[in-house]
Amino acid sequence: MAIFEDTEFGLIETDEPIPPRIDIKKFGDENRQEFIDKYFNGDVEKYRTDTEQYNRNIISWQELVDYDSLYPEHKERAKKLIRICLGYMPPEVGTFFYNESKIRKAIERYNIEKYSEQKHFDEVYAIATIMRNEDMKIDNFCRLEYDERDMRAYTSTGLIPYSQIARDRLAHFLGYYPDLKFSLEAELFLRYYLADDNLIPKEKITAYDLRAMTIVKYREVLLKEGQVAADKSPLIGFQRIVELRS
Repeated sequence: MAIFEDTEFGLIETDEPIPPRIDIKKFGDENRQEFIDKYFNGDVEKYRTDTEQYNRNIISWQELVDYDSLYPEHKERAKKLIRICLGYMPPEVGTFFYNESKIRKAIERYNIEKYSEQKHFDEVYAIATIMRNEDMKIDNFCRLEYDERDMRAYTSTGLIPYSQIARDRLAHFLGYYPDLKFSLEAELFLRYYLADDNLIPKEKITAYDLRAMTIVKYREVLLKEGQVAADKSPLIGFQRIVELRS
């Protein structure tokens, strides 16, 4: 029986139980091991990785209130600048609010100090780069190898009728067919949106395409040159704008 997890980007099909989102620390070491055995097949390292990732996604109500009241007049401009740099809006989880608020502060500082537009954009671009890197980590797109579950999702459970359409679409906008080790999750990501013909126009590039392209480009650098180089790699959204204008 298929299980669907409600995520930021819609319902994602999974064939394994989703571990309950609870604070394991209060149950003590003995129950923690029982939890790891039950939901992670005894894999302590995977438990630690998933727990750390979940903790990064937690934001308190007070943080949300503070975020919402910080230069609200710059909210739309901040989103526009993020879209210019990335080509899409990252999921509003983890450090998104913290970094988006830094862009609002940068806008306010620019308005007051009146320094150059280039300096202002360089500051925003640096923050957007951090947001891209966090996006790649939140959904674990930066792992070095795909496992059996990934391959099973790609070949048997992940909306197979849309598999070739997603791959062809990704290749169309990239200009080439990427190796699967770079594009597997990007293709799976696209399949869920291609399943709704009203969501993604057949010809026009969308934010979903640009996020998928970002996954591919980031992983290409990651696997060839390492994490540091990947985190410093160009942002697809802005790079595309420059190429279209040149």
